[in-house]
Amino acid sequence: MELSVKGIKFTEDELLERSVSDFVVGEITKSHIVHVFKGHQCMLLLRAGELLTKDFIEKYQNKNIISLKTLPIASVDAIDKYTNVWMKLKAARSEKEQIKLRDELLLNFLTLNHQNSKNSILDFVISCFDQFYHLPKEVIETFQEKSHLMLTRAMLMSSFSTLSCIAYGICDYQFIKDFYNATLFLDFGLVNFKEFNYMLSKACEQERLKPGTGLSYLKEHKRSESEQEAFLKHPNQSVEFLKKYEKYFLNKEIIELIRFHHEKSDGSGFPGGIYYSALGQSEMLMAFCDNLIPFEEHLYSKNDGFSFVSMYFENLTKLMNDSNIPVSGVVEAWRGVMSWNKKNEVAG
Repeated sequence: MELSVKGIKFTEDELLERSVSDFVVGEITKSHIVHVFKGHQCMLLLRAGELLTKDFIEKYQNKNIISLKTLPIASVDAIDKYTNVWMKLKAARSEKEQIKLRDELLLNFLTLNHQNSKNSILDFVISCFDQFYHLPKEVIETFQEKSHLMLTRAMLMSSFSTLSCIAYGICDYQFIKDFYNATLFLDFGLVNFKEFNYMLSKACEQERLKPGTGLSYLKEHKRSESEQEAFLKHPNQSVEFLKKYEKYFLNKEIIELIRFHHEKSDGSGFPGGIYYSALGQSEMLMAFCDNLIPFEEHLYSKNDGFSFVSMYFENLTKLMNDSNIPVSGVVEAWRGVMSWNKKNEVAG
């Protein structure tokens, strides 16, 4: 019998038991955690891709619940495959080694997520978080408390940031690590705003789909001046927040890149009105990641890798053609990767 909860469909046979004592505070859950009542009514307790917090674990331990039902999404084997390459890249001592590992990582990613695979993009998201997240645990937990939607998007965005670096020829492990963490908190200044709400996230999506329309969206819906100010100033607010943790960054200047992720090549972006000629490749990489991922709820499934990668890239290509977002260089790099992958498929 097929069951459904929050858009997730499954049968009871697909559910596995997991001991509550096995849950680890701070890990990203590889499964949807659900409760099935008598009569086949379901409740979603935690989505795959969300953080397991101390409060969540203690909630069920205090009720003397020994185990919970889980619907597995991520593949441990795939996560290990990514992790092994990341670890080899960390240990690489020559540019030749780095280039070889870059190709291995991209090939693994595209094989698992772009060649009609049954894998989830969550495999890659978890491998990147486990490998690169280096701020205090309470910081990421605060992010989730403020907005599950925005954290899920941020994790997707920061995971793609590592690939974008690699595709663009940046293979320095420490740079990628710092870039990952900066991209993860790209919009935290917005999320940290005391009145963060659905309308602000909608304004961000409007801005992503049609740069220059986010503020007018808030005005049309008669949102408060404080919300409008938060929207315009959130890049700078994100930078000021991360500066509190700059000791965790080897390349501290990467934090400053966040200021430019809403700038446009014609100078009409915000908050600084910077022209494209003043933006470097690192700013372009960050803008690419921000424009790539929609501001919407992402429900992971076992076969979402192919659709996510194709959909994101195709949609961004359309956006690039209709706006002045300065991401053409990264898009071209990705086109080269896709072309290279097709040649490998034919040769294979």
